[in-house]
Amino acid sequence: MNIRQVDLNLLVVFDALMASHSVTKAADKLCLSQSAISQALKRLRQILDDPLLVRSGNDMLPTARARAMAQPVSRILRELEQILTSPEEFDPASSKHRFVIQTSEYFECVIAPLLFEKIGRIAPGIDIDLCYLDYEVNENELLNQEVDLVVGIDQCMSLPKRLMHELLPKDTLTCMVADNHPVQHSLSARDYACQRHVFDSLMLQFADIERWFAGLGGDHGRVLHVESYTAVVNLVERTGFVATLPQLAAKQLLRFGGVRLLTPPPGLPEFRMKMIWHPLYSADTSLQWLRNTIKQVYSELLD
Repeated sequence: MNIRQVDLNLLVVFDALMASHSVTKAADKLCLSQSAISQALKRLRQILDDPLLVRSGNDMLPTARARAMAQPVSRILRELEQILTSPEEFDPASSKHRFVIQTSEYFECVIAPLLFEKIGRIAPGIDIDLCYLDYEVNENELLNQEVDLVVGIDQCMSLPKRLMHELLPKDTLTCMVADNHPVQHSLSARDYACQRHVFDSLMLQFADIERWFAGLGGDHGRVLHVESYTAVVNLVERTGFVATLPQLAAKQLLRFGGVRLLTPPPGLPEFRMKMIWHPLYSADTSLQWLRNTIKQVYSELLD
């Protein structure tokens, strides 16, 4: 039999008839007319070449074919109903979900501590694994749920059009110097350009350094590249180098001591992160909860 010949509604009528053995009761249950139920039964008999229900006195008795079909049809209809029902709301308090977030040192240093603290209070069964983000977003990892969410720098990432994304609020850039640096409060564009600079790998992804300096005008001092925030703060403390960092990350690094922050010159670009996920999971309530929680935490940090 070609399944396309069978109207699903006929199986709903069959299920009601098998539960009641009565056209009248089946009609009442389904809020249909008795003639509609009778027509549906007639069509089923033609399709299956079986009487299915045979009148005996005041009852309608099922045939052997009908009895064999009854339980599987009922189960299939219940399963289909569950499939088509909207998913239950995600309950973080009872969930044992594990999320994988692919991201940068900025997220790990700035957002992760408060995020983990909050999740520990409201969703103690949830685990989050962080892994470092390369220069390119791997669409297949998101599709296969090897990674649930990517959080990276907006200006650094070119994304396949199929992927979904949402911008997080902007952070501003600031300058970090040693406590004994001769500049006390702020840097003019000219002063900034002629300093010796150190940039971490995240900032190198974020900006075309040479274009920055060209926009400020004039030559620039020596430029060093290091891999981590820890290397940045240690180098700045012991030298006259200036580090340019997102402000939230720079404030975290002040706890190392021996360094302070300066107001940067105007014209430096905004620093914005964005969250990226696969559209196949846009309706996933657990992932929606994670994205919303990250936004809440980040907004609290920026306030």
